[in-house]
Amino acid sequence: MNRFLICILIISMLSSCVTLPCTDCSPEGASALEIGKAPFSDTASALYRVSIKLYSMYFSGLLAVKKEENGSFRMSLISETGFKLFDMEVINGVAEMKNVFAELDRPEVIETFKEDFSTLVISGVSGRICNRYTYKASDDILFACPEKNEISSNFLIDRKSGILKRVWKAEDIDEQYFEINYGYKGDGSMTPAFITIIHSNVKLRMEFSVLENK
Repeated sequence: MNRFLICILIISMLSSCVTLPCTDCSPEGASALEIGKAPFSDTASALYRVSIKLYSMYFSGLLAVKKEENGSFRMSLISETGFKLFDMEVINGVAEMKNVFAELDRPEVIETFKEDFSTLVISGVSGRICNRYTYKASDDILFACPEKNEISSNFLIDRKSGILKRVWKAEDIDEQYFEINYGYKGDGSMTPAFITIIHSNVKLRMEFSVLENK
């Protein structure tokens, strides 16, 4: 009898150590990540007004996004005065920075922009094996995809429409450090009308509103 109670106690302790990446959700096991309607999936080109807040500093300008026939993306960030700050190319999740303005040409700044904008266009993620979760109180599903250093990339998808609503990276549910939220006009276009990128560890916030898309 004592052995039985000890076994129950051990199982209970092990179960309590399982950390879920979401509240009010249930695990469904490993599954290939498939986004039915990914941002920019039907976009040839788009132009966004951008506002960037970094601590007490503020910057505004334009972001031009162009999707190539091979599925890669080219992006240019331009100041309000028409000065180009950088060009970027994203191919299958790998970002390469080109023509960087001298004030931005620092490793930590470049790596932040590369991670942000390659994640923004959801490049190179389809087919990854992730842990799938369903929410009990909504139609959303979550794919938590392991990264290095115990970090996971998390993709929140509306089950009915297949639309990707949000992406974030975190060590666990309480250690989120980077997130992207997408908003759409509701006309069926997968060119996001509004986007926010928020970093909680460096007080960086970027907001995008679409001006033109094709």
